[in-house]
Amino acid sequence: MTNTARTDILNRLRKSRPTPKDASAETGATEPRLVHQAESDLHIELSKQLSLNRAQVVESTQLTLSSTLAELAREHAIRQLLVGTHPDFHPPCEHAMSSVDGTVLLYNKDYEAQCDNLFNEIDAGLTSVQAAVAETGTLVIIPSRDEPRMLSLAPPIHIAVVKSDCPVYANLKQLMHEPLWQKTEMPTNIIFVSSPSKTADIQQTLAYGAHGPRHFIVILLKD
Repeated sequence: MTNTARTDILNRLRKSRPTPKDASAETGATEPRLVHQAESDLHIELSKQLSLNRAQVVESTQLTLSSTLAELAREHAIRQLLVGTHPDFHPPCEHAMSSVDGTVLLYNKDYEAQCDNLFNEIDAGLTSVQAAVAETGTLVIIPSRDEPRMLSLAPPIHIAVVKSDCPVYANLKQLMHEPLWQKTEMPTNIIFVSSPSKTADIQQTLAYGAHGPRHFIVILLKD
């Protein structure tokens, strides 16, 4: 191919390529907008999307949290519940597990020291939630020394507690526009959870719990 022929072909391709405006017009795609909805509407949408994602959503209050946890422990045969060293949930967890002859264990050792327990003995891990995205039913968890990331990733059941003052964003773009870490250092790790862990094999058969919790329980705390 001569240089002249190559140049002619490239020029024709450049002329035929649609502009960004034309491309968006063809697909009808629009840039996601920041949507500010009423807080109650965001919580309703969050609960709806979580349920669609096969999460078990339970409403409770701080006063009834222990009885809610006890009911969940009986329902899912939870006998060993792992929690972080942050004291917020210790009293309700202790009360709940004692009522079902269960045990509350603290994640207060290095991963290597309790790796075997994490994968073979613990029935459920309980974590707090730092934010949520209503549009996709996604919980944002920022691991810390008080609540290491394996607390939500290793046990077969993950219980996430969403406090009443937890910020709920309309969509992911809003979260990125108004990040939790805006006035602090960027976290080294952020976990986005929308459902139990799942995968599909070569036969396209969807399986849950293949590489993480097979049950995802979300407790929404109300005032």
